[in-house]
Amino acid sequence: MDALLQVAVCNRDVGWRSHARKIVLYASDGGFHLAGDGRIAGLVMPARTSCQLSFGKDRFNSSIEYFGWHNFDETDYPSVGEVTHKFSIFDRERC
Repeated sequence: MDALLQVAVCNRDVGWRSHARKIVLYASDGGFHLAGDGRIAGLVMPARTSCQLSFGKDRFNSSIEYFGWHNFDETDYPSVGEVTHKFSIFDRERC
């Protein structure tokens, strides 16, 4: 859900072209997480619904830099409703 939310709110950073068909392919070997699941790990702050992508260093190998979400482990997961709402705004704006 985190990645889908970032796709919806970081449309300028992702580089979507206006009037282009937008397809998101999501594949994971991990389980599906929803709002509230992060509390098990002590993540009680709600998910940020603004763009969190930035260019930074990998936290395990500082010689690697990439454009990504570097503070993902600070907040809970977004809810399905939050992601749906952001995609409805994304659809209206048409990038």
